[in-house]
Amino acid sequence: MMTLSELTLVFKLLDEYSRENHQCFIAEMDPRNDARTEYSLCFRPTNESINPDHFACRYLRFSTEQFEPISQSGVLPVAITEQLDKELAALGHPEGSR
Repeated sequence: MMTLSELTLVFKLLDEYSRENHQCFIAEMDPRNDARTEYSLCFRPTNESINPDHFACRYLRFSTEQFEPISQSGVLPVAITEQLDKELAALGHPEGSR
């Protein structure tokens, strides 16, 4: 199980990346099971006027196994940034481009 400080670091780095690269933020980060081995994150556009759907969001799941390298190195692995790029591209940018 990850500590609160490790999860806080993961949240901060994922949120910063999604804001800077996709004009999105993490609205929710919830454990998916009692063992807290998987988390569901809800990403929303930072500016609703960018996306005409006021309730636009994208839910992504990550395992704590994916989070461990982040908490150890303090940087997002390429695999996670690629996943965010793929999944969030159209959310903050309806045309799908930056």
